[in-house]
Amino acid sequence: MSDIADILGNTRRLRAALRGESSERLVEFKEKLEALIVEVEEQEAEELEQQKERLEQIEKIKALMAESDITEEDLLGDAAAPIKAKRAPRPPKYKFWLEDGSEATWTGQGRTPKALQAQLDSGKALEEFLI
Repeated sequence: MSDIADILGNTRRLRAALRGESSERLVEFKEKLEALIVEVEEQEAEELEQQKERLEQIEKIKALMAESDITEEDLLGDAAAPIKAKRAPRPPKYKFWLEDGSEATWTGQGRTPKALQAQLDSGKALEEFLI
């Protein structure tokens, strides 16, 4: 809350802040505050009217939809639940053999498989495993 709102909201603080002001000056303040109040009330009334008109339009649209047997899903169509197409799996780039003698492949994406990493650590080059 701003300082002025704190002062205006508390009679003691307002009295202390305005101590020493002439009655003519206080009347000026009062007139300015009243003008501001009218302005804010008009703005609030306008916003309320706009909101009321908007709700009326929404109700009209809902009635038309019900009359025409149209649902929200019909309007949204595919936008309601966009389905992202999965990409095709990457083809294997490397072939290596596991400890049990079976063959395994790796696309080159992500972590290096432990069996392949063990062979690389033993001194083999990655190019040796290219398909």
